[in-house]
Amino acid sequence: MDEHYAEDEVRADYWLPVEDGCVWDFDVFITEQERLGFLFPKLWDTFDALLKARSVAWTLSRINGFNQRSLASHRKLGATDCGWALFMRLGTLEMMASNLRPYLHAGLWKRPVFRLRVPAKNG
Repeated sequence: MDEHYAEDEVRADYWLPVEDGCVWDFDVFITEQERLGFLFPKLWDTFDALLKARSVAWTLSRINGFNQRSLASHRKLGATDCGWALFMRLGTLEMMASNLRPYLHAGLWKRPVFRLRVPAKNG
């Protein structure tokens, strides 16, 4: 069984393999002045405990490639890239290039579909 996410900024659909212990992790924002306080690590410790109790092994995030601070902080926590996609819009025409299938897409209404995968298990 997969979980569907209809992207809200561009026309794209993502499918996440929930049987591999995956969940979405997006749209969480902590103001910069709160990130160094004691509540920020407590928040992530609470999320981590909740996810472990539900046998979640992977969280996947949608991060804007221009947001270098977010990319860096995710990588410090052990994040790895599972793919990228670049979208360009001209009116209703939308063009997409990606390292995931369908690799290239252009259209006025149709949405490309990405089936995300988790890294292979070690051992």
